[in-house]
Amino acid sequence: MYRVTQFSPDHLREAAVRGEDLNVMLGVPNWDALLEVYANHYSVTLWHEDQLVGCGGVVVLRPGVGEAWVMGGPEVHKHGRQVYKTCKRALDAAENIFRLRRMQATVLANQDKWIHFAQRMGFDIEGRLRKYGPDEQDYLMMARLKAWDQQ
Repeated sequence: MYRVTQFSPDHLREAAVRGEDLNVMLGVPNWDALLEVYANHYSVTLWHEDQLVGCGGVVVLRPGVGEAWVMGGPEVHKHGRQVYKTCKRALDAAENIFRLRRMQATVLANQDKWIHFAQRMGFDIEGRLRKYGPDEQDYLMMARLKAWDQQ
């Protein structure tokens, strides 16, 4: 059985998720600081029974602009349909609650499955960020836009 809870830093500290997979956009000094940023914004955790499937959410950078993030647990690949449904609901909710006109995400350029996942969530590739990652990996800047004045 699946359940969704509010994200807590302990969810990722206790899981086998690599600390070096941190979101390079937020400019935080370390893994613990990043988890605290996520916990203080709109973030959720997906569980299957008592096992962490993954965590994700949106950090509001400024009014109208948010940074989406997702981190999968060690067996996230076994729960694709539920991960998709949970992420879609969470992103749509954050977009509406915070009236985001722009939601962006950085995705490792060599991770085709995560690029495709982001595209299914409505994100488009805007450009390549060369040597952007902590180990000088290339990332893609992806975004989904919403025109609130036309709603």
